[in-house]
Amino acid sequence: MDPFWVTFAATSWVAAGAGVAGWVGLRTRRTSRTRRLELDAARYELRAAHAAVARSRADVQAARAEVARVEAERLSARASDSDVAAARAALQASQSQRRAATAKVTAHRADIRAARAALPAARTSRDALPIARLLSAHDAVLVRWMAYETDPGKAIAHPEMSDHRVPLTAAFLRAQSDARRLRPTSTEAPMSPPEFAAYREAVRRLTRAFDAAEEQVVNRSAGPSSPAPGPWNDLAQELAQNAQRAVARSADALGGAAARAAARAAGGRDRRRRPGA
Repeated sequence: MDPFWVTFAATSWVAAGAGVAGWVGLRTRRTSRTRRLELDAARYELRAAHAAVARSRADVQAARAEVARVEAERLSARASDSDVAAARAALQASQSQRRAATAKVTAHRADIRAARAALPAARTSRDALPIARLLSAHDAVLVRWMAYETDPGKAIAHPEMSDHRVPLTAAFLRAQSDARRLRPTSTEAPMSPPEFAAYREAVRRLTRAFDAAEEQVVNRSAGPSSPAPGPWNDLAQELAQNAQRAVARSADALGGAAARAAARAAGGRDRRRRPGA
């Protein structure tokens, strides 16, 4: 046999084995990244929250310096009381932002603990992976909302859930648009930790917005107030008025028929009483 083909046959198995090993290693790394995606996203959010806290602390220091400068200028009549009030209001706003940033750090630390506790096992099914669970949470909100779109009873009873003029419904529709824009195409779609964090936050905002809109319509229907105006309510009122008019016409017709029957009966009795009738 030609030495070239002998060498090729000997090395082809090595190349094939290296290719298979490389493919297995790549797939293993990809599965590991997908499995740890929620935890990596929580860590990314925590780093961003720490950076926001640092910026907010710098803003507070700058606002305090501005207050001191304006108060000094007021002593020399170069600043007014309104300037001092505006500087103090800016300081209070920056302090509020610092407290909010600090609270986010605490919340993201809790997210890390939750993500670490929910970390899927190495040989788990795809349905238990973070992307699949987040897609399921998104779909659950959409199913709840579609019930108000497809169920005639709910659509008539709660037309506000489809009316974009209602503020809470408008907020829900905006959150729905944001979540749809960030939604991955499938459970196998590649996502970076920042992308997953943005989509998860969008799903959370969507859930909160739907809960607020649904709570408003449920409380409104349970209370003494009348339902909000809308096309379904107009149709229901028109049908009720038509039914009332039909009942009134039927009652009038029955009353007239009864009166005519009574008149005919009275006329028959009078004729029988007459002599020679």
